[in-house]
Amino acid sequence: MKRSVPSRPSNRLDNKPPDPGASPVTLADLKAEGRLVWVYCIDCCNEREVEPDTIPLPLETPVPSVGRRLKCKECGGRLQAKPQLYAVPITEMRDRRR
Repeated sequence: MKRSVPSRPSNRLDNKPPDPGASPVTLADLKAEGRLVWVYCIDCCNEREVEPDTIPLPLETPVPSVGRRLKCKECGGRLQAKPQLYAVPITEMRDRRR
């Protein structure tokens, strides 16, 4: 017997292969969807999720360029930014694995 899986509405924030003609996701897109920005330090591996409103950049800023414009609070290292990876905060995901 096949189990039915509820379908999610499709939007451009899903983890699908990028469309070459599509514009990158912006902070405004994440704010409108109620999602966070996942920020990861390449040097010290510190990570956190941040509200788009708290980032001192215009909301029209593409999410991938956010990391290039900020530095890690812990070590001053380089950051990588992506749309929120999970529907729940990353700290909650970590707690589930322990």
